[in-house]
This record gives sequence, C-alpha cells and structure tokens, in this order.
Amino acid sequence: MIWAWLINSRVGQAISGAAVAVSLLLGVMAHQRRDARKDALRDAREKDRDNADSIRDRVRDVPDRVRDYSERGWRD
Repeated sequence: MIWAWLINSRVGQAISGAAVAVSLLLGVMAHQRRDARKDALRDAREKDRDNADSIRDRVRDVPDRVRDYSERGWRD
C-alpha cells in the first residue's frame, strides 16, 4: 500500500527522479572509465610499437661484420 501512495505523491516522484538521475550519473561514470581503459591500452600499444621500431632501427645500423657473430653466443 505504501508503494501505491509513493507513486502518486510528489515524494514518490522526487524519489524516482533522484533514482533516475543517480543511475544516469553512474552510467556516465562507467562509460568514462571504460574509455579511459581503452585510451591507456591504446597508449601502451603505441609505446610498444615505438619501442619496437627503435630496436629495429638500431639493429639496421649494425655493420655486416658484426652481424656474422651476433648469434654465436659468448666466446672467451
């Protein structure tokens, strides 16, 4: 019976309006966090690609005389 009174009263309308506002706010916050996670992941991938490109550039600059011995391991 109390719910029937709340639905038709201004108090009930205020409570339902506040519930809708809170749920919208929580939805927006969750969406922003998801976007932040995606941005962080994209930034990490971009940084990793830049690092890989940097390594490839350094390897290309190694002279051929050094490349002959690069995979032979440690020697005394």
